This record gives sequence, C-alpha cells and structure tokens, in this order.
Amino acid sequence: MGSPDAYTKNKTRKTKMRATRKTTKRKAKKTTAKKQPNPAFDFLVKFMKRRPKAIYADAAAAAKRSRLKIYPVMWGRAQLLLGRVKAGKGKLKAKMKAAARKTKATRKKVTKKRVGRPRGPGRPRKSASREGLSVPGASVEELQALVDALNAGGKASLRYDGSEWTVVV
Repeated sequence: MGSPDAYTKNKTRKTKMRATRKTTKRKAKKTTAKKQPNPAFDFLVKFMKRRPKAIYADAAAAAKRSRLKIYPVMWGRAQLLLGRVKAGKGKLKAKMKAAARKTKATRKKVTKKRVGRPRGPGRPRKSASREGLSVPGASVEELQALVDALNAGGKASLRYDGSEWTVVV
C-alpha cells in the first residue's frame, strides 16, 4: 500500500494547493486589468499642449501624418483634461430634467382643478345628488310599506306601467 508518511505528505500538499488556488482567485478579483493608454489620445494631448490655439482639423492632419486616427470625441476629452472647457451635464440628463420640469408643471395645473387622484378610463363620474332613487308618483306611505315588506321577508316590488311607478306589496 504505502507508508503513512506518504499519505500525510500527499494530504498536506493538497491542502497547500487549495490554499494557493483560493488566494490567486482573490488576487484576480482585486486586481483588474488597467486600460492601456491610447497612443492617439496621448499624441493629441501633447499636440494641444504645444499648440494651444490649434483647431481639430490641424490635430487630425498631424495625427494622420503620424499614422494615428483621432475622433472629435477625443478632441473634446483632451480639452476637458487640459481644463480648457467645463464638463457638461450630458444630453441625457438635460433631457430628463426638462421632462421632469414639464411633468411637474402639468401636475400642478391638474391638481389645481381636481381634488384627489385622477379617475381611470371608463369610470363614471360622481352624481351631483347623493339622495338615491326617487320614485315619482309614489307616496311616502307606499314606499314605507315597500321597505317594511322587504325587511319582513315578504314579497314586494316596484312596477313601472309605462308612465308611472306603482308599489306592489
């Protein structure tokens, strides 16, 4: 089989290997690959430092001679890096703020007219009177008899005869 010493040596070697794997994974997570500097951007920054009054076309021509390609975005970033321009808010943020202002203004207008939450589609409006059902042509006594008959469990109904309501108890 093998000596007990060989078993313990093998076991300790596996433990050490596991420990090394764990630490290398941790190191890999902590240290991310840094972005490589763009030679075209470096060239553009140096060019702008040498010639502060230069325009984009001059820089593009000089970069082309050096076999590099620059873009207008790089020009703007280099200007920002050198402190010649201020950083803007960005188009997306500006659009979002404008939309928020617009909705806030419309909400203020709507809340001035209406009290409470807006109604959903298809929901009927509140009735002007909250009195309930009115039965023309029926006296108070007939209606009281109808209510009493219904409360007692008897048979009672309102009948419409084309022109008027009648209470049948």
